[in-house]
Amino acid sequence: MKNQFYLLFIISLFFFDVSIANQDNKFISANEQYNLENYNTAVFKYKEILDSGFHSPELYFNLGSAYYKLDSIAQSIYFYEKGLIHFPRNEDLKQNLQFVNNLIIDDIDDISRNLIENRIIEMFNYIELNTWSYISIIFSLISSLIFIIYYFSNSVRLKKFYFTLFCMMFLLTISNLTINFYISNFENNSLSAIIFSKEVEIKLEPNKRSDTLFNLHEGTKVQIIENFDDQWVKIMLSDGQIGWIIKNQIKIL
Repeated sequence: MKNQFYLLFIISLFFFDVSIANQDNKFISANEQYNLENYNTAVFKYKEILDSGFHSPELYFNLGSAYYKLDSIAQSIYFYEKGLIHFPRNEDLKQNLQFVNNLIIDDIDDISRNLIENRIIEMFNYIELNTWSYISIIFSLISSLIFIIYYFSNSVRLKKFYFTLFCMMFLLTISNLTINFYISNFENNSLSAIIFSKEVEIKLEPNKRSDTLFNLHEGTKVQIIENFDDQWVKIMLSDGQIGWIIKNQIKIL
């Protein structure tokens, strides 16, 4: 049985290495097309890698840059933003996104957020949501182990010690789960999108006959706050302006 387990483990490692090597070869091939200025081919190859489920900051960076070379500002911003969702601390993605954002027509001021929201954003950018989940699992396992030791201990002194230790770990677990919940809730309620049409009218109500509040242009990032009839979405800008836009004019991150 042991030998079968080791054999399966070795086989799985082999296929994992082959898969990684295959993605590396595709990435190198895509980069070669990029360097030859065959940007459409490079984009196609980069997207093939993404569709296979592989993610890396370099992949999003190069894909955004290839779209920039094709003068597709919206696509470029979209993939830089998408990369920062997966890798929020990557400085190269942040720098290029800032550069491309300077090229869009709409100049929208960012209103200040409240203190709690700022703390949540800082926390999310520093430690990814998956990491918080892993920490919660580890704390839960340690708490369970300490409780088992406490339960089976015969010494009164040790029981007191392990019970105190268990209470501390339990509180840490609850605190971490609370943080995990707030970050997850903030992420789920912060659905953003990029405008892909050259120019769009933002309406007062979700119908084409409604008054136009203002116009927005390709590449502008908006926050989605409500859906209506699978055709319209209510959006909010970073300066607090709110209106309705046709859903197919944006691409959700």
